[in-house]
Amino acid sequence: TYYKWQRSTDGGTTWTDIAGATGVGAPVWNGSTWQYVTSYTLTPPFTQLANNGNKYRVVVGTTAANMLNTNCNFTDGVAIITLNVIDCTPVLGVNLLSFGGKLQGGRALLDWSTSKEAEPVSFEVERSFDGLNYYRIALFSGVNDPSKNSNPYSFADTTLLAGKTFYRIAVNTASGRRVQSHTIQLQGTAETFALQNVINPFRNVISFDIETSGSGKLEAAILDTHGRKVKDKSFAVNAGISNLVLENTGDLLPGIYILQLQYRDKIITRKLVKK
Repeated sequence: TYYKWQRSTDGGTTWTDIAGATGVGAPVWNGSTWQYVTSYTLTPPFTQLANNGNKYRVVVGTTAANMLNTNCNFTDGVAIITLNVIDCTPVLGVNLLSFGGKLQGGRALLDWSTSKEAEPVSFEVERSFDGLNYYRIALFSGVNDPSKNSNPYSFADTTLLAGKTFYRIAVNTASGRRVQSHTIQLQGTAETFALQNVINPFRNVISFDIETSGSGKLEAAILDTHGRKVKDKSFAVNAGISNLVLENTGDLLPGIYILQLQYRDKIITRKLVKK
């Protein structure tokens, strides 16, 4: 089967053959019937605002001679494509050249660059923990110096990452245009906070080993069975295993107590017995 593409610039009243958009097609089985498939790509000169409303159709015939005879070729008159050109001006006055990120101390350090900023721009940094729902975590203005051909930026997220985390950048211009970057994924390491060993039952002191993945302050407290704090102490810990001691527990009455340990936003409790 022979085919050719035609264009109409007057709403379908008259049609003109498109040079080079002709050929011979072979049928393709689509699972239930045989069909012919053809396509035509519009070139930029025919995708301007002035081309809005142009129509396109395919004409078919069994021989090359029949393609020249309107009585021997066929088009269904229904499968006509109407070109819709959307005016997206003004053009964005800046391009996002690059966007990347890395982990630094368990936190995300993002960096990106833009082309010459022909108009004032601002940036939104968005974060997601599931790759679907994004939340803005930062908003700030660009350099806005049109004399620079490129502009580097960086942003440090203060959140400690404990798993997969997604980031993207949005560039907004003063004229109301917006462009969004691709998404990057960073894999954080789950924070370690574990009670490795504790001397139980205890008498005059409580000795225990705690493991943390970073440095910081650890709050230790002894609670009675009513949840009242009877002893407490703060410790400075470093990454790894630390041996810590709560002194002066000899004055506590024999019985059941709770050792409560807090490191950042995590809490560990352990039941202890005082002899």
